[in-house]
Amino acid sequence: MEEIFFKWIPSVGFPIVVASFVLIRIEPKLTKLTEAIIALVPIVKESNKIAKDIEESLVEFRIEVGKINGKK
Repeated sequence: MEEIFFKWIPSVGFPIVVASFVLIRIEPKLTKLTEAIIALVPIVKESNKIAKDIEESLVEFRIEVGKINGKK
């Protein structure tokens, strides 16, 4: 593959060849990263739901403790 890039340098220029080479090399990694992010979305949503449930429970607990201590 590198031989093809070396042949392109005189016709399209070194910066374009380097950019093309980097994009071709990084594309599979970007695909895997995208798949990992997509897999994390449901996990983050579930953790947000759990955090919200905990927060609601703490608010209810504080209200009950306030009632016990004579506060409204």
